[in-house]
Amino acid sequence: MRVSLFGPPTILLGDEELSGRLRRKSRELLAFFLLHPQGVGREQVTEALWPETDPDQAAEKFWKQLGDMRRGLRSESNPTAKFIERSGDIYRVETDEFEVDVWRFDRLLAEAAEGNKTRESLSAAADLCGGELLEGVYYDWALPLRDHFRSQVIDMLVEFAEVCDREGDPEEAARALTRAIGLEPYAEHLYRELMNVYGKLRRATDIQRVYRELEAALSEGLQAEPTEETTALKDTLIRELTQGAQT
Repeated sequence: MRVSLFGPPTILLGDEELSGRLRRKSRELLAFFLLHPQGVGREQVTEALWPETDPDQAAEKFWKQLGDMRRGLRSESNPTAKFIERSGDIYRVETDEFEVDVWRFDRLLAEAAEGNKTRESLSAAADLCGGELLEGVYYDWALPLRDHFRSQVIDMLVEFAEVCDREGDPEEAARALTRAIGLEPYAEHLYRELMNVYGKLRRATDIQRVYRELEAALSEGLQAEPTEETTALKDTLIRELTQGAQT
């Protein structure tokens, strides 16, 4: 069963989308377990999903949604699967039953950190991130996780850009940095890195465009202006390219 949590969440069994089989709260319960694969106690689940409900009533809701979720995910080829196993007081997703993009993303980052096939691992991780975590749905408990993964994705894209730049592929580096800026539009250092890449590509027009985009983002979002460091970098890059074109 393939589950995507980056972007709008989807659950696929073969070519069949299973989300429609699950009630809204059952989908949320499944997402909670998939994002806590190490396992959680029942009280942690009920406090997250039913925070203002009497504990006994919250426990009843937990059991009901767990049963609904299991029935909705079962198939003719897997009619008795539990999907969530219990060990003492801990409930844990059966990882053999799912392929989850977030899990693969974490594995790819670990592979990149080990230094084995770094570019390939980071490229594959970038391909997984088609959108924000749980895009289009709102769960209070997921907000810190959404921030966590957004930060991880940005760091991954910056590292990928650095690897591509070192390996002589500034075009791919520029694409990765542009994606990172889309996720963090006020991060001025990302614009500087992108301008440097365009400097290597000798694209003065793109340097000016990136600077103008930074100006607009800071003005509209923070009522601020680019720092002197960024303005000086832009001017230096443009001057060097202009002088180079004249010689």
